Amino acid sequence: MTSAPSGNAVSDSRLTIRPVRIEDYDDVRRITRDAYLEAGYFTDEAHPYVAVLSDIEHRAEHAEVWVAERDGVIVVYRCPDLRRPAVYGHRRRR
Repeated sequence: MTSAPSGNAVSDSRLTIRPVRIEDYDDVRRITRDAYLEAGYFTDEAHPYVAVLSDIEHRAEHAEVWVAERDGVIVVYRCPDLRRPAVYGHRRRR
């Protein structure tokens, strides 16, 4: 893997891993929603907690959010918990 010219991204011939950008938010929202629905945590995307999970703006404001993209398409993201950096996802602080 090599650093991209920006110095913040890492890429190889298949994936680029970089900090999230505003234009990625809809993809991150889609990935989050689909993952929880497909895993069976919720049966309806109208469930109130799906809105919390989809609040990428809040997560990006309070934690580092990284995405992996392949051929210009976001395929996965990671947002460490603010209290436990090794944990995937995010818990809203009160």
